[in-house]
Amino acid sequence: MYRDLSDRIRSLILEKNLWGQFLAPERELATTYGVSRETVRKGLDELVREGLITRLQGKGILVSEKPAPQPSGQTVGRVMVATIGTTNSSSFLSGIAEVAGDSRWLATFSGVVIPSVRAEFLSGLSKGGADAVMLVSITDPRFVAEVLAIHRGPVVVLDHQFPGMPVINVMEDCAGGIGQAVQHLIALGHRRIGMIEHSPREANPWKYQGYVDAHRAARLPLDERLIIPSIPYFEAGHRATEQFQALAEPPTAIVACSDTQALGAWRGVEAAGLRVGRDVAIVGYGDTAIQNGMAQDLSSVHFDPVEMGRTAMRQAMAAVAAGTRAESLVLAPVELVIRASSRDVHPAAVKTQN
Repeated sequence: MYRDLSDRIRSLILEKNLWGQFLAPERELATTYGVSRETVRKGLDELVREGLITRLQGKGILVSEKPAPQPSGQTVGRVMVATIGTTNSSSFLSGIAEVAGDSRWLATFSGVVIPSVRAEFLSGLSKGGADAVMLVSITDPRFVAEVLAIHRGPVVVLDHQFPGMPVINVMEDCAGGIGQAVQHLIALGHRRIGMIEHSPREANPWKYQGYVDAHRAARLPLDERLIIPSIPYFEAGHRATEQFQALAEPPTAIVACSDTQALGAWRGVEAAGLRVGRDVAIVGYGDTAIQNGMAQDLSSVHFDPVEMGRTAMRQAMAAVAAGTRAESLVLAPVELVIRASSRDVHPAAVKTQN
């Protein structure tokens, strides 16, 4: 939660151009974002470590001055990065910045959630402001088409993919990740596996495909009632689990498309008087819950967003050096980390206990 908050505040600073200005007090930030003061403090601590903000005793939280671009003679290339705030945004940007800095590339970052900032980004691009463009967590094909129409050099899409467009797509193997989770549960004997899916499906159809493919490989029938669309929030995961429990035959295992949804599902299972790891198996996605000190027993699909950022930047530099712009797909590896929430939940044992 605190990392999500730091991502939101970082995006706010970029979008509102708050360089050199004071942020709202901690109490006001807690109210605005609906989190505790402790979450606000931890989120701000992340930004302090990055050097993005400074705490001034008796004055407040000061945003640093906007970094000055390096003189053109010291840079090898320039990359313009457009991003929207997501759970992994800070990690993606960290990987990009690391490789760009080591390679003497000038990287500029823009949070393009607000239309005016998006227009400013496109205007800067039209003036020849970049050798390469990076689009991080962008899912709108119209924006990608606008960028391609303006920029003639390579375009890298990080954390999504656009088949049929001349861009370098870099994302984790999410279909394979969900497939691993479902295969693990099938191996334990589960035959009714619920999925808390991304909504809308078009935003990430690959996780759904991984769920479907794993069922087909095991020759299990697909029950669409066991697939509930959900936004990636805790309460949404909780509500989805309530819907599962209302079924005549609820699932004995749940796969969620994010750890946040999975933690909400965990709460929903407990609210139904059941125990995760004994009565219901749960697998999340992203392996972020343990990093935040939450639910260290949660099984989850792990991938490395920092390394994905590094990979995306290397792909951009290589494409500039080669003078090419063509469609390609780079899939980052994923790994299912099995913990107590799914390790020993066997349907036969559950029926015996009940």
